[in-house]
Order: sequence, then C-alpha cells, then structure tokens
Amino acid sequence: MDNTKKIRRALALYPFYEAASGDYLFFSVIQTLFLTLARGFSAEEVATVILIADGLDLALEYPSYRLIRRWGNSRSVLVGGLLPVFGIALVTFSEALPLIALGLACPGIATNFQSMSGAAARNNLMLLGAKEDFAKLFARGSMIYSTVSMAASVLAPFLFSFHRYAPSLLCAVLCVMTAAVAFLMPDYTEKGWAQPLTAEQAKKKERKKREELGNRNVKIGRGLRLLVIVFCMFFCAGTVFRSNTELLLSDYLRALFTEQKTIYIYGAILWGVRIVQLGVNAMMKRILDALRENVVTVASSVLLIACLSIGCSGLAFGKTMIPLVLTGISYIMVRGVVWDPLRTFLRTIAADTNNKKRQQKMMMMLSVGQSGGGILMDLLVVGTLRLFSLEHVFLVCAVVAAAEMLFAVGLYQELRRQTELLRYHDVLDSGGVDRVSERVFDCLCGVGFEKKDALSYRILLEEKLLGRMD
Repeated sequence: MDNTKKIRRALALYPFYEAASGDYLFFSVIQTLFLTLARGFSAEEVATVILIADGLDLALEYPSYRLIRRWGNSRSVLVGGLLPVFGIALVTFSEALPLIALGLACPGIATNFQSMSGAAARNNLMLLGAKEDFAKLFARGSMIYSTVSMAASVLAPFLFSFHRYAPSLLCAVLCVMTAAVAFLMPDYTEKGWAQPLTAEQAKKKERKKREELGNRNVKIGRGLRLLVIVFCMFFCAGTVFRSNTELLLSDYLRALFTEQKTIYIYGAILWGVRIVQLGVNAMMKRILDALRENVVTVASSVLLIACLSIGCSGLAFGKTMIPLVLTGISYIMVRGVVWDPLRTFLRTIAADTNNKKRQQKMMMMLSVGQSGGGILMDLLVVGTLRLFSLEHVFLVCAVVAAAEMLFAVGLYQELRRQTELLRYHDVLDSGGVDRVSERVFDCLCGVGFEKKDALSYRILLEEKLLGRMD
C-alpha cells in the first residue's frame, strides 16, 4: 500500500475512533442507574465517586503530558485506545469504591492521549493539502457518535432491565474494537513523510510568517487564554450539569413512576437527546458557517438559562411533572443542541497550528484546565449536597455559567478582531500602500482600537510595505 492510501485509511478511521473513544458507549447511558440501582449508591456517594475520579484525572495530567511529549502523537493515540479497556473492566468487575472511581477516571485520563488524534488527523490532512477539512472530519466523528449513542440510548435500558451488567459488557467489546482501530491511524508526519511545497503553498507560508510578524502588537495570547478559560468553564459546568441532570431525572421518575417505567422513560429521554445530536451534527457545517463566533455566546446563554430553569422549577414545584418536563427540555437543549457545535468550534481553533509542540501544549492546557475545573465543580457539588438539595446544584452551575458567559463575550470580541486582521492581510497582496494602510486604520478603529494605537500600526505597516517595495 502506497503512502497516500495509508494516510487516507488513517483519515477514514479517525471519525470512528473519535466517536468510539468519546465515552463509555452503552454504559454511560445507564451509568447513573447502574451506580444507584445495581450498586445502591446514594446521590452523595455518586458525587463522591465522580470527585475521586476527577481527582485522579488531575493528578495524572502532567505525567500524561510528559508521556505525550516523549511518545508523540501516534503512540499517544494507541494508549488512549487501550486505557478504556482497562477502565471498563474495573467498573464492571470491581467491588471496591476506589477501584470503581479509577475505572470511571480512565476515560478522562485517556482523553489526554486521545486528544492527539485530532492533531494527528490534521497533520495527515496537511500531507494531502487539505487541512481545511478538519472541521468536517471532526463533525463526521460527532455524527457517528450521535448515531451510535442514539442506538445505545434505546438498547441500554432494555439490556439493563434484562441484566444489570449487559450494557457494560457490550461497552467492553466496543473499547477493544477502538483499541484495534488505534493501531491503524498513526501520525504519518512523524514517519518523515512530507510533500514538496508548491509555489502557491510557499506563498501562503510566507504570508503566514508576515501575518505573525504583523500580529505581534495584537494580543493573540489573550485570545488563546480566553479560549482555554471558556472551554474549561463551559465543559466543567456542562459535565456537572449532565451528571446531575441525569441523577435528578432518575429521582423525579422514581418518585412519579415504577422502577420499570423509570428505566424506559429515562432511556426515551436520552434517545431524544441523541436524535437531536444527530440532526445537529448532520448540519454542523451550516450551523458553524451561520453562527461563526456567535456560537460561543449562544452556547453559554443556553447553559445559563437551562441551569436556572431546572433549579428554580425544582425548588418551586417539587417532584412533579412541571420540573420533570423542564429538566428534560433543558437537558436536550444543552446536550443535544449546543454541546457539539461549541466543542467542534473550539477544538478546531485549538488545533489550528503547524507547531506540534504548540498542539500538544494547547491540548494539555485544555485537559488540565478541564480536570482542575472539574475538581472544583465536584467539590462545590459535594458541599452543596451536604447542605442543600440536588436542585441547588443547578443554581451553583448557573453562577459558574454566568461567569463563563463574561469570558465568552471577551472571546467573541477577540475572535472578531482576529478575523478582521486576517481580512487586512488578504488586502495586502493587492498593492496600494496608502489604500491598504488607510483600510487597516479604519478597520482597527472599528473593532475597538484606540486611534493612537491604530495610527502606530498604520505607520509601522507603511514602513514595512515601502521597505518591501524598495
């Protein structure tokens, strides 16, 4: 098999790896039911187990990063495929609470290694001259995940009612298959495969260097820091929202229906989420093209409204149909509608660099921030449950979501500024120093720069352009 076919095979397998490695498929659907019904854990014990799991994730973040730097993308992807096999075995067969927590921590630990699959896929796309297709490839993986998880949301409750351990055994089979796929999708840039640059590609590379030189006075680092903060705060609050919404749904359903009906209705709600996810992922490109930078603020607003709706309705109406319906709708809006578009958008920005060390550092920052934030959120949840009811957890999430929304607005403004700067450099190749510098000056003033800063940038730009023309 020639090199191009191997690269295309690795890219064809990437969406399946991304979909299968995203979670404990089949088991994650009934994880709350498994811990509460099969293991007999209370809500506080479930929160404690999750806290221990997140603590293990955080403790192993830096060692994972060191291993990724030592092993590279290819071996990291392989390790990320093998860890869930070990984890689901612990969750299924272990009786000790710490070992169950370690099993639940394995997907989070594996995520550090699995995240390099995106960097590997982008590098492989670069070898084919198609790096702009990364968002499409990532969205395809999300759509496959939505399809499989939709089937899991239908089958898992029936399997769980048939036998308490049937979903976890099926999950173990999928984990083994994912580990096998990981062997076939290395990062071929690590093998020294490269293609000579065409004249157009060389011109783009030179232009990229010029853009980086011109952007030194613009706080690009601030944009990356805001991206990490928004990513971590949203997904920490979103993960707590997800686990506690499933716990609250289970609590409401058991108060209103029999255990058998609880399992089926719970599965139907999760199935509805997967249906919506599938539709959203099918239209992912259109959604991202339509919303662009607005996806950040839209997702943050939806999370804030959902947390307030669940918390306030639960405290006002108790365990009745009204909070049950609002909780189900809010869960579908967050997990089904806005989760995947924001994840795709932020991951695409984070991976958009040709520097492998920067790729690895960005993924490490996202992972460490997510784990550290998850620890803080879990501590807040455990403390809240000791003093108040489960509904108060969502008010805590609402506070975090409101704070995250402030950072999301800052990220939105920074992304708009960088978009404008890229437009300036698109104009540079068309000539006309005065016209170009005047356009730059007007645009910088339009996006919020002070006039003296914009004028300094204009003078610097004119000097460089005149120097190049001479």
